[in-house]
Amino acid sequence: MVNREKFSRIAHEGIAFAAPVSEAKLADVEALLALRPGGAVLDIGCGRAEWLIRLVERYAARGTGVDLSPGALSEARAAAAERTGGGSLDLREQDARAFDAAPASFDLALCVGSTHALGGYRATLRAFGRWVKPGGHVVVGEGFWQREPDPAYLECFGGRREELATHADNVAAALEEGLVPLYAAVSSPDDWDRYEGRYARNVELYTLAHPDDPDVPAMRDRIRRWRDGYVRWGRETMGFALYLHRVP
Repeated sequence: MVNREKFSRIAHEGIAFAAPVSEAKLADVEALLALRPGGAVLDIGCGRAEWLIRLVERYAARGTGVDLSPGALSEARAAAAERTGGGSLDLREQDARAFDAAPASFDLALCVGSTHALGGYRATLRAFGRWVKPGGHVVVGEGFWQREPDPAYLECFGGRREELATHADNVAAALEEGLVPLYAAVSSPDDWDRYEGRYARNVELYTLAHPDDPDVPAMRDRIRRWRDGYVRWGRETMGFALYLHRVP
């Protein structure tokens, strides 16, 4: 079995965000945040913390990032030291479920493609509703079913139908959890193709360049099954959006 962190690091080489999110969609959402200089920002499942670092750069924000990957956090710290001086960014290697903060501690909370870290989409909304100040914003990048998933597709990537809801259900869930939905930037087929294509390309190129790596056969098998699942079913089945909510 291939080490998950190693595989992810290789697959995401040169990809700024570990999700099918374009720079245009990101800028679209960021323009609506109304983040004040010096605001406190939390990013759960931050990975290499690219968006968090950008917010620190742009708004002199006080950033807190939480992730379990030492490799990703090491890259984040190096990038932060180069771009922000490192003084306004607190990166923590810990299980997000062990993270806690005082109520209304943050002006903005982010979680893009990592709601599993807090127990799912609704659990993430619930936690952010406690941690973000009234009038603050919550941005959650979450998948959704565009159509009912084929059982063969679920088997292909080891997923379960109940792991995701529909786009409409994701919006409704925010209201049910006491937040105010403001906007949703939905990933396009081009966003998906760019992300999945570069993801697969990175792994294929690694396997060609490192034939002596004992993990290569398993990596090659995994990426080819993943790519096959995407082109057969995933492109028409899986959706993704950046959901922007406000804490009332």
